[in-house]
Amino acid sequence: MMWWFCGGKLDSEYHAWLRSLGLPIDLESKQRAVLRRISAEQAGAELFSDLYAERLAIPLHFSKPSASDAHCWMHTMVNACLENGMWAHYSESMVYDGETIIGAPGVNHTRVLALLSIRVYLEQD
Repeated sequence: MMWWFCGGKLDSEYHAWLRSLGLPIDLESKQRAVLRRISAEQAGAELFSDLYAERLAIPLHFSKPSASDAHCWMHTMVNACLENGMWAHYSESMVYDGETIIGAPGVNHTRVLALLSIRVYLEQD
């Protein structure tokens, strides 16, 4: 649902389109709620993983986490970096709808999210 993160003012034509699809018009409050939840989940994470990289990239890019949170999250990610400057490829166990699955996200997915997070972090005021 990344369209929630588009930001900016929505015009009446866009509102009409959202209504026609049965989607909520108050996207800004939905965006804030989603960002709060992602940040709360990230605050409880201690080990770097692909999911960690995702939860780091989204709040850094679409909101303004506290400087101490951002620093702590970046510290964890940078410490997980391998000697070759990349991040490991590993399996993750996830529970969804009562079922547990084990999968290995694409290594480039993790790397791109990590690099995006570094760029956004370094560009913040």
